[in-house]
Amino acid sequence: MWYRLFSSEKRGYGYVDDYTPELGIALKKEAKNNNYRRLSLSVDIANTNAINLYRRLGFVEVGGEGNLITMLSGNSID
Repeated sequence: MWYRLFSSEKRGYGYVDDYTPELGIALKKEAKNNNYRRLSLSVDIANTNAINLYRRLGFVEVGGEGNLITMLSGNSID
């Protein structure tokens, strides 16, 4: 995951203006290319929007600690 400022001359697909960074997330292909079959992440239990997004992307809860949930890609990323 990364964010980057683009200019109106060199804009990304999510360009809004020269002062708003564009967020990019690209993991599945890179992980697959490095022979990883699954991915994990942690998310704050109060961040329900992110949790719902990750669930829609195939992640399932596998544990947690304190206010963090650990999630694992439910399917192989093949």
